[in-house]
Amino acid sequence: MQVLTERLEIRLDPMTLRRLKAEADRRGMSVGALVREAIRRLLAEDAESRRAAFERLSRLEAVTSAEVLQEILYRYHAVGARTVGFQVSDDFPRVMTPGRVLPVTADDVARARALLEAFPRLSPRGAVHGPWPSGWACGRS
Repeated sequence: MQVLTERLEIRLDPMTLRRLKAEADRRGMSVGALVREAIRRLLAEDAESRRAAFERLSRLEAVTSAEVLQEILYRYHAVGARTVGFQVSDDFPRVMTPGRVLPVTADDVARARALLEAFPRLSPRGAVHGPWPSGWACGRS
């Protein structure tokens, strides 16, 4: 059995406290035990939802460009977290579909230029790296 050594005080409105007491009585447990059980369930569900999300993401066909990897290194360098940037730049390609770290081509830049003219609020990085109807983001080999 786990030894409980930490204490937490919470404030509740009277209706919520009455409902907690009634539920604890119905289950034959203390309000504290009921709250601890609810917390354990919440944390377990959260972990399960993260696992499920990871499973869904791992089935995606993901591509990126070498320029995105360069941006990762640049950004982490700029915020003084070079070591983290090195780790992210090592790990990021591993979550991409194998062989799908692609270059940005002249056609991609031309398409980005046209998008920037058509959508003035679009950033240049978004225009180059966004998931547009043609180009590397949609399966160029």
